[in-house]
Amino acid sequence: MKKKENINQISSELFKKQIKEKMEIINNNELENIPSSALPETFSIDYYFISYSHKDYKEVYYDIFLFQYHDMHIWYDRGIPAGKDWKEVAQRNITPFECKGVILYISENSLMSKAVIDEIRYVQEVGKQFVCITLPFKSDYLYKGESVKGKYTSILGMIEILKENKAITPKAAKELKSLFNKETIYLPYKTPSDTKVEKIKLFTPTVPLLNGYFEEFDMGAGEYTLTITSIRDHMVNKISKQDFYDLINDLEGDIRNHYLINFDKTSLANCYFLETIEIGPNMEISIISEYAFANDEKFKGFNVKEPLFCSVGAGGFYNCKSLTNDFILTYEPVGIDAFNGCESVTHIELTSLNYYIGDNAFRHCKSLKEIEMPEEVESIGSSAFAGCESLKEIFLPDKLIKIKSSTFSGCSSLEKVTMGDNVEIIDVSAFRGCRVLKNIVLSKKSRFIGRNAFQFCDNIKFNVYENINYLGTRDNPYFMAFSIFDRLKRVNKLHEDCVVLHTRVFHHSSHNIVGSFVIPDKVTQISDKAFFRCDSLTEVVLLNKAIILDDEAFFGCRKLESIKMGKDVQLKEHVFWGCSSLKEVTFYGTKEEWKPFGKEITTPVVHCLDGDLKNK
Repeated sequence: MKKKENINQISSELFKKQIKEKMEIINNNELENIPSSALPETFSIDYYFISYSHKDYKEVYYDIFLFQYHDMHIWYDRGIPAGKDWKEVAQRNITPFECKGVILYISENSLMSKAVIDEIRYVQEVGKQFVCITLPFKSDYLYKGESVKGKYTSILGMIEILKENKAITPKAAKELKSLFNKETIYLPYKTPSDTKVEKIKLFTPTVPLLNGYFEEFDMGAGEYTLTITSIRDHMVNKISKQDFYDLINDLEGDIRNHYLINFDKTSLANCYFLETIEIGPNMEISIISEYAFANDEKFKGFNVKEPLFCSVGAGGFYNCKSLTNDFILTYEPVGIDAFNGCESVTHIELTSLNYYIGDNAFRHCKSLKEIEMPEEVESIGSSAFAGCESLKEIFLPDKLIKIKSSTFSGCSSLEKVTMGDNVEIIDVSAFRGCRVLKNIVLSKKSRFIGRNAFQFCDNIKFNVYENINYLGTRDNPYFMAFSIFDRLKRVNKLHEDCVVLHTRVFHHSSHNIVGSFVIPDKVTQISDKAFFRCDSLTEVVLLNKAIILDDEAFFGCRKLESIKMGKDVQLKEHVFWGCSSLKEVTFYGTKEEWKPFGKEITTPVVHCLDGDLKNK
């Protein structure tokens, strides 16, 4: 025991000698001339920020040496000159969670320093704990007729003395008093160093990095949920299991068994430097709420090897480009933008409870190779898988009725789509840009294909009839006329079982379609630009009286002279725009039902006849 006491005594004496040597240099030099080797060290982890006037540097530096002897980490402006950038430097070092509190050295100099006053205001603005250390008066000010030089007083007393001696104006005194109150903790500079350290640590307790609250979800079973509501420092790069334990200890004294962790709305959003979250063996991630981790671009995920079994709300991991965890999604529909921009996620499994997938839910998940989709999925949102460049195969469940716009657009590695039996609608650009897609069989209930639904799908296997590529259903191999098979050969007619003419199917087909062309009665839709600028087309006969003609279906067919169509035809915008040779329209209905085709067409002769088109 005596040996240990001797070692401590030797260490103490050595430290005092080092302080004495360094303080001799500090006391004998102006601040800017002090060599860095004589200055106290500064720390960037678990530190106390020192706010002071440079005119008081001798007293402050001596205190810093003593604080460090008592194992306190200090950050101060070591080697950083005062200037217009100092405010930014101070704020960057006061704000972080690593700053445990602020020590304000109050003197006549600091109370007259705009920089120190600005720091005090900022400390209060961000809610940091602070302790004031008061220095004795250096000037020979008078108070009640007596000199106060070398004497201590409270902060409010110091302000009053400075006002009475006209060192500051009454207005400045009033503003200064507003920054402090009677509850402000202050310690005289003469207080022994170990006592100062003890009181500073007492008044600036360790605050958990995370904010949150506990709830017991299984009464009496010791099962809890820990909901994280926010973080005290958005600059951290790691959240450790100790940070969770710190919060737990701050909230409860006796937490048993395992507990679920929920991340509340935007709780960790915009943590631009966050890379990892470490959870303990008794912790389980349960809920990722709306935009909880939005824009955390460097966030790689949680320290678990198994897939995370949790629910993810709208934007839960929005733009988390580095996220690598696997997921099994539970409890709720997959929210809008849930994984939008998660470029590094490779595997996601949905469960029977995920009946809905929101818009953009997995958009730009460039590394996603597998998505396991249960039969219960009823709806997939627009662009839900757009840009999933690594996705090779997709199974669409039987309950799905509609594939919305751009759902799988840009899935450049998608080779096979197994479509459920009940998909009726494939909307605009649904599979646009799926360049290696080879195997797709439309649902037997298919009735509508949106424009550009299969644009740039250059490798799809087609059925061919009369020089036209057809994409079919299980019951109708010729459901949709998709494109010309051979650009050098003539197209004579459509297959009688054709239902849809796809976007640009005969685009610029002047050599393929010449003269009159009959559209069979089973065709219900001619998609946009289907006959775009077919310059050799002269006559069109539409046998289905209720056919839908999409935008610009016959745009720029300059030699088109005659059209025959039924009374219930549905015309979208600019269907016949630029058909400058159009002379005659046989319209099976009444003249009142007629609508003009466009400004560039000289009004044609309109024959309004009763009866059925097939019999004329």
